[in-house]
Amino acid sequence: MIVVTFQLMAQDFAPIGAKWYYTENFASTGDKAYLKIESVKDTLVQGKNCKLLRKSKVLQCSNRKDETEIVYSQDSAVYFWDKDFDKFQKLYDFKVATSGFWTILIKHELSNPDTIKVVVDSITTTKILNKTLKVLNVSYHTSYSAYGSHYSSKIIYPIGDFTYLFNLYPYWSGACDFNYSGGLRCYEDSVFGYYSTGIADSCTYTYKWTSIKSIKDKQLKVDLGPNPTKGVIKISCYDNINYKICLLDNLGRLIKTGNFQKETNLDISSYPNGMYFILIQDDKGITNNTKIMKI
Repeated sequence: MIVVTFQLMAQDFAPIGAKWYYTENFASTGDKAYLKIESVKDTLVQGKNCKLLRKSKVLQCSNRKDETEIVYSQDSAVYFWDKDFDKFQKLYDFKVATSGFWTILIKHELSNPDTIKVVVDSITTTKILNKTLKVLNVSYHTSYSAYGSHYSSKIIYPIGDFTYLFNLYPYWSGACDFNYSGGLRCYEDSVFGYYSTGIADSCTYTYKWTSIKSIKDKQLKVDLGPNPTKGVIKISCYDNINYKICLLDNLGRLIKTGNFQKETNLDISSYPNGMYFILIQDDKGITNNTKIMKI
C-alpha cells in the first residue's frame, strides 16, 4: 500500500491535458451547470517548472477569481502562484501528519489580509481505479467567523481537493449570492486515467430547475429562520391553507417532504453542515425557494 501511494505521488501534479469538472451551483436558483479546469501548458515562473491551468468559468464565491492559475509540485506538496502577495503559496502538503496544518494568506473585502489554516483532521486511504491513494481529511479555518469559522473537505493526490481545486473561501460560501462549487464530478489525465465521483449523470450535466418556478411567476411570501441555523428552522406563511414543503441538498436531491398549515418547524440538526434548499408550495402551485445554510 505504501509503495503504491508513493508511486502515485511521484506523478507530476496537473500534467498537460489534465481536466477537472466541478458542479456549478447558483445561490439564487436551483440550476446546475459545470465548470472545467484544464492544464494547458508548461510555464516557467521564478525558476519553477509550472503548469498553467485555464478555467472555463470563474467562481465568484471564491478567493480565486482569475481565469488562469499557475501551479507546481515538489516534495509531496503542491504550490500555487498568488499575485496578491507576489509569491508561491502552499496549496496542499501530503507530508503533514494528523493534527498538523499549513497556512495560506488571502485577501478579501471582509478582512484584509486573512489567514486560512488547513488542519489535517485525519489520514485515511481510498481505492480509485485500482489504485490505493492517501486521503487527507481536512478542515479550513479562517479568522473571520461571522458565517462559521471552518469548513471541511478531503484532498487526494493527484486529484486535489474534492470540493474545489482552489478551495479558498474567505468566508462560508452560503453568505455569497453568486455561483459556487458543488463538488468534484470528474477528473482525468493520461497517467491516472478517467475517474467519475458519480455526483452527476455526466461530467458536463446541466439542469434548469424549472419545476420549482411558479406557474404564474409569483413568489410565495414566507417567513423563515434563523438562517444560518444549527438545526431547527421556524417557517411561517400568511394564509391558513395547506402547504407542501420539500428539503433538498445542494445538488437538488430530495431529502424529505411534508405538509403543514400556516406554520411549522423543520429540524435539520441530524443532517451534515452545508447548503440546503427549502421549497414551499401552496395549493395553487405558487412556490418559495429559499437557500438555507446549516452550521
